[in-house]
Amino acid sequence: MASRTSATSRTPSPALLTAGVLLAAGIVVALLLAAGGGEDAVATGAAGDDPTLGDPDAPVVVVEYSDFGCPYCGAFARDTKPEIAERYIDEGLVHYVWRDLPYQGEPSRQAAMAGREAHAQGRFWEFHEGLFADQQAGLSAEQLRSAANEAGLDLDDFEEAMAAETHAETVEASLAEGQELGLTGTPAFTINGEVLIGAQPLEVFVEAIDAALEAAS
Repeated sequence: MASRTSATSRTPSPALLTAGVLLAAGIVVALLLAAGGGEDAVATGAAGDDPTLGDPDAPVVVVEYSDFGCPYCGAFARDTKPEIAERYIDEGLVHYVWRDLPYQGEPSRQAAMAGREAHAQGRFWEFHEGLFADQQAGLSAEQLRSAANEAGLDLDDFEEAMAAETHAETVEASLAEGQELGLTGTPAFTINGEVLIGAQPLEVFVEAIDAALEAAS
């Protein structure tokens, strides 16, 4: 089955962003995942120590594969994810898992490692929100440090981890997992094992999550 990915390496105009989202709307692709535990790992969000939100025992698991440099990921984080949180995560219906898919190159990889250090310090979502709030500032080392400071990280530990690339292996494993699933752009999601591509309108997520809840019941 065909799918579209609403992702780009350049920041689009608002009109282009809207057009890309609308073109991608309604695309929910069910994939047959690789055997040998791949399906279970994706469906449960159990692979690795990832940033999460919500009840681990929730009936639906949403796994987001994302890139801090992707403007569509930023649009989703600012506009759609808060609604999903209010409707489903806060109500104990969805367990939400973040995984890195830094496909846009070294700045994205550096940002992913910074996010993992924020997670190690228990401040991932604060860092996530701060970095996505002002994507026009870019992903320079100075901007990552500023976001880390705003999120309340210990900057000495942050800078040490970045210099040593402490979290490189974790980021690379997450990227490899996304590539094995055939994901070539961001954001991409699995919802109880079904793949949804792109920064879709809220209604598309509602339909997909509600269907997963009904199937789980």
